[in-house]
Amino acid sequence: MEGFLREIQIIDLPDLASRLWNADETGFSLAVASKRVLARRGSRDVHETGGGTGRECVTVLGCGSADGIRLAPYILYKGVNIYRLWTVDGLAGTLYSVSKSGWMESNNFLQWFQKLFVPTVSHLLSTGPVVLFVDGHQSHIFLQLVRAAKEKGIHLYCFPPHTTHILQPLDVGVYGPVKQAWKKVMKDYKTQTMAANVTKEAFPGLIAKLWECSFKAEHLKSGFRATGLFPVNREAIAAKNCTYQCLLKPHHKSQPHRKLQPHHKLQPHRKLPLHQ
Repeated sequence: MEGFLREIQIIDLPDLASRLWNADETGFSLAVASKRVLARRGSRDVHETGGGTGRECVTVLGCGSADGIRLAPYILYKGVNIYRLWTVDGLAGTLYSVSKSGWMESNNFLQWFQKLFVPTVSHLLSTGPVVLFVDGHQSHIFLQLVRAAKEKGIHLYCFPPHTTHILQPLDVGVYGPVKQAWKKVMKDYKTQTMAANVTKEAFPGLIAKLWECSFKAEHLKSGFRATGLFPVNREAIAAKNCTYQCLLKPHHKSQPHRKLQPHHKLQPHRKLPLHQ
């Protein structure tokens, strides 16, 4: 990492932390789960209204920097058309879109990159490059995105397969607290509405509340520090976490990733240079 940052002439810049960003998506179920049902003492055959299969999820893309700056979320619904009521009460700056699968696709990530990420970091690009750390999912690395990043002076840095659980700041420091807080947000929602499922109309407001209470600057800074990305520290990750067996641990994400093939040698971090 230190060599890469020196190569792109960024490591000695005083505002280095503001130039290092990580983006990744995660899924949020619309089914309200509960562990308890309240009933009169002595009651028999107590029932609870369930939330269907619990499989319907909404994908949300988060992004933050090493100095703790958080971007508004990018909310991605499953569908063909986006409706106005699905975009009400969200956090200021939130973007909304749809995909047929409900998972992140290349055109969605490009939209987020051009409409939210680039405007956020544009003030930095006149004095030096910006690095965006992403995992290797095909929706994050494709030719049109690489060209758009190159044109703006943004370096895309792709983590090796099956390493994001130890190398990606959002996975290490942010999404754990976010998912714990989501359980409380859902519990409060069910208490207030008695609903079995979160509606798409209510979802933006709940995500706004979630981002405000759990997607915090200290979690971002902790994630970058724990992964050794900032401050740059090759000793930040314990050797025991870098074994071949550890890298093969299942990576719990809301969409499939490329599988590691038998006898496949793990490749070093891939960087996409600005010049050929």
